[in-house]
Amino acid sequence: MDRVLALAPVILLAFAQVLLKVQATNVSNGSASHWQYLKALAGSPGFWVAILLAGAAFVAWMILLQRYPLSHVYPLVSLSFPLVALLGYLVLGERVNAMQVIGLMLIVAGVALSVRYGIART
Repeated sequence: MDRVLALAPVILLAFAQVLLKVQATNVSNGSASHWQYLKALAGSPGFWVAILLAGAAFVAWMILLQRYPLSHVYPLVSLSFPLVALLGYLVLGERVNAMQVIGLMLIVAGVALSVRYGIART
């Protein structure tokens, strides 16, 4: 399996999520309605970059699904959890406690085992 292609949807979506979080936080809702808030988001270039990243992730995912069985590639989606947590920590300054780190490490270990020995092996 092409590792770059296999990880592309996970990486692209993780960066899109961080960018969406930044945009959602930076666009002031104030006393505006939800519709006005969404219009303000739509006027933010970062919002559209995040949408573009998500679209690129979708294209990469469709290519993966074309080439490999779903049961072989879907376990890789789980890697988005630790990657988003890491980016949240590094980029957004979010806190990650010890139990979260252990849980995220278990996810990575589970995906590694699945890819190496389990159904995700191609």
